[in-house]
Amino acid sequence: IELRPDIEGRISAILIREGSLVTQGAALFKVDDAELTALVARAEADRDLARQSLARTKDLLEQKASSQSELERAEATARSSEAQLSLLKVRLDRTTVRAPFTGVAGQRMVSLGDYVTTDTRLLALQTVSPQRASFQVPERYAEQLKPGQQVTFRVAALPGKEFAGRVDFIDPVVQLPGRTILAKAEVPNPKRELQAGMFI
Repeated sequence: IELRPDIEGRISAILIREGSLVTQGAALFKVDDAELTALVARAEADRDLARQSLARTKDLLEQKASSQSELERAEATARSSEAQLSLLKVRLDRTTVRAPFTGVAGQRMVSLGDYVTTDTRLLALQTVSPQRASFQVPERYAEQLKPGQQVTFRVAALPGKEFAGRVDFIDPVVQLPGRTILAKAEVPNPKRELQAGMFI
């Protein structure tokens, strides 16, 4: 996949080297969060104020010095401030771009200080083990294709070496014009010998 940020801003930290193995959830990039941090602090103050106002309104209502509508308004304000704070915290958390799965970091497309938008490509991330082997089978063999079958194959880049996998996907549609069926197999790749794009 190609990672993109969820938040616009300037890249303030690059926490990964190209070609290195990253684990799921690892922080890869940091977008400048100074403004969002300040907004979160302000939202926390607003929430605290709304909570105090709600508590005061409840006390006044018990003493018959406030109305039910004022209590409802105070409760709505408190809920609204909580929701606003939650939203800002989510946005703040998203200033850190994390690896969605364990894989190898590919080419980095940005540098420190670059301004990025949600369309900016940051980094390519590739799974290594297992790999997916994708191949075409002539339609005349359609009845023989079954999920769970073992498949063995060779790749042009590693002559004489055989790899084995298990079929986990069979396309229900016959591809034209060649009248072939696309099948995919999951292949263990602990030594990282197979690379994406190799010819089977």
